[in-house]
Amino acid sequence: MDRDGKATPLVKQPGDYYVPTFSPDGKELALQVGTGNVWIYNIAGQTLTPLTFPPANCIDPIWSRDGKRILCYGSSTAGGGRGIHWIPSDGSGSLQLLTKPGDQEPIPFSWTPDGKTLVFSQFRAKNQSCCELMTLNFRPDGKPGEPQPLLGRDSEGALTDAVISPDGHWLAYDTVGLGAGDSYIYVIPFPGPGGKRQVSTVGGWLPHWSRTGHELYYMQSINPGAIVSVPYTVTGNSFQPGVPKVLFQGGFEIRAPYASYDVAPDDQHFALLVPAGGNSGQLPSPTVVLNWFARVKKLVAAGQK
Repeated sequence: MDRDGKATPLVKQPGDYYVPTFSPDGKELALQVGTGNVWIYNIAGQTLTPLTFPPANCIDPIWSRDGKRILCYGSSTAGGGRGIHWIPSDGSGSLQLLTKPGDQEPIPFSWTPDGKTLVFSQFRAKNQSCCELMTLNFRPDGKPGEPQPLLGRDSEGALTDAVISPDGHWLAYDTVGLGAGDSYIYVIPFPGPGGKRQVSTVGGWLPHWSRTGHELYYMQSINPGAIVSVPYTVTGNSFQPGVPKVLFQGGFEIRAPYASYDVAPDDQHFALLVPAGGNSGQLPSPTVVLNWFARVKKLVAAGQK
């Protein structure tokens, strides 16, 4: 979709897609297919090629800064160690584990501009609640060091979807469980220290930085969903968000908890998921049944007879 919400087919082959993610040059799209593996779509050639294969399992793909690798969360073999892996994006290699196998559920999100530090989330070790933000630094030989805590270890909310600004000075993320319980977008100095600024005025998640200007995007989480743009200014170490503006609303599908959109490098187009058949993509309305317990009691009594 363009900034006015006009839709044009991108991947014309229907599929069970999640987490559409543009390559740094905008020529390819990484896609999670189903809840298991990663495929690469060449936009010019319109070819869709699997990158990971069963029994491996890898989800939530992101690109390395140079576009040469895909990072994802999963395991390289059936029953193997789960963690953050990477694999050459051209399919010339296999999955390699970057984090220690464990049960912290690490999900990769974003790189610093120099490609030397990765920001990811994981469950808190002390109580297995979701989620805190971590950093993983890479040595000159390309090997990862030990993960370091960044944010959220002592807070109550779930901190996720963290993305570093193009200049490397700011971190945007969303949080659930702080305040009214909805998801909101915040920005903090990176790597810190400094206070946080709330960017979204109503529920929002999945922030993305503009690569061409002072603009931050997010997805409005209320039905039917919207893509929102927030202008911002920076003075020294002060981040000042402007008034959020809805670019377009509805017409796409929200596939939470997986990422449901990405912004093209030109900042003029968005890759979104649209239900096959051209449905509106709005979330279904709930069905409410009144006096449910009384109804169950009657059914149980009838069955006993």
